Amino acid sequence: MLPPLCLSTGRGQDIRETCAVKISVLEHGAAGDGVTADTQAIQKAFDACSKTGGVVEFPAGRYLTGSLFLRQGVNIHLHRGARLLGSTAPEDYSQAPSDSERGPFPGIGALIHGYGLEGVTIEGEGTIDGQGRAFWTGERLARNVRKPKALRPHAMIHLVKCNRVCLNRVRLMNSPCYTAWLMGCEDVDITGVTIDNPLDGPNTDGLDIDCCRRVRITDFTCSAGDDCIAVKSDITRLGEMASCEEVFVSDCVLRSTACAVRIGYEGDGPIRNCRFRNLAISDTDIGIDIVSVLPANQDTGVRHGAVIEGVFFESVSMRNTVRPLFIWLGNETGGFFRGAIRNITIRDVSAEVRSAGFVGGMPGHRIEDVSLNNIRLEFVGQDSPGAVESDPDVWGARTQPYGLIFRRVRGLRVNDLVMDWRRATGHQLGEMEMTGVEEVETAGIVSVGFDKVACGSEGDES
Repeated sequence: MLPPLCLSTGRGQDIRETCAVKISVLEHGAAGDGVTADTQAIQKAFDACSKTGGVVEFPAGRYLTGSLFLRQGVNIHLHRGARLLGSTAPEDYSQAPSDSERGPFPGIGALIHGYGLEGVTIEGEGTIDGQGRAFWTGERLARNVRKPKALRPHAMIHLVKCNRVCLNRVRLMNSPCYTAWLMGCEDVDITGVTIDNPLDGPNTDGLDIDCCRRVRITDFTCSAGDDCIAVKSDITRLGEMASCEEVFVSDCVLRSTACAVRIGYEGDGPIRNCRFRNLAISDTDIGIDIVSVLPANQDTGVRHGAVIEGVFFESVSMRNTVRPLFIWLGNETGGFFRGAIRNITIRDVSAEVRSAGFVGGMPGHRIEDVSLNNIRLEFVGQDSPGAVESDPDVWGARTQPYGLIFRRVRGLRVNDLVMDWRRATGHQLGEMEMTGVEEVETAGIVSVGFDKVACGSEGDES
């Protein structure tokens, strides 16, 4: 029989109010001085708490630790002033101690790992600090991205096949790679969480929602060196077919050098019924990124592409963003592609951007049923020195000298669109470009100040 659970209330209620058993890590020998290794003491507290179910409490202090393994019935509360510090030594991040806990992820090396648990809460006004800079070199992979060392933890929090998960109020920072990676989980509530990662951190995603169902994310603030929120379906790594669906996201402040919201890459499983509202996006390459691709990099485990459908965005603001949206079906290998993107609605958007929005399928595979309503795009600065359009890839497209580009779309509706060029410079081919688009409806399209931008001839269509 499983021990009694502390039911995660979510929505801001302190988990301690629902649990009779409270165990302090200090009772099991944790020093909390930021120097002494507290890994064994914390794990002992988890193991003891699992016998009855309850809350493991971290009083104010600095707790240095390597890999920790959550147990059934164990919830974490970080008091104000408590800081859980990830070790800077790679050897402190180990595999789970048994096959039943390891699941399909041998050697994943997370700071906090949970597998197959019912009822998991990590909450409080404290901080989990991964000390990520210790795992990066001084070299650069790209202008904005540091090069990682050969060995680093893959995530700060990694929960696999866990149900009734709650992350509440806690601050997560300085992750060496992914911050919170939830895979194959159901009934997830993430409320009031702050993630603060260096913008030059490699792969420092904020939230990775991977093959999860019934997920609610609200009042989330994120600064990340990669995607702030990634919704994906990596069934190869999960080891079974699963969908990512019923994801609701609202009231978020997102800042990223990659994508504020990315949907689709990596993974082959279906992604459907995702709704995003009230997003404030800034200092970002791509605001809204929806991609189903068979990538050239086969290490990703993508074998045929994902079917993505039923995605809705509303009430989105963007500032200092390169591309407002990038929606792409791609096949970089020429292999058998089974992915699709359909039924996408984006409405009530105000964006300050430098480059075009792009919606594009590929020969034999059209994107279907895209609706853009009440969109205001203000183009600022110079996108590129010349009017040469680059081909899209999984990372976007470097130069796109138009306002909006549509390629191979069936069922396109564009209503109440304003494109303001008065602060733009550079060389543009046109305001809007459509190729291979069928069943188009447009109304209320206004362009302001385009005559002041240098224009060139469009040339031959490929």
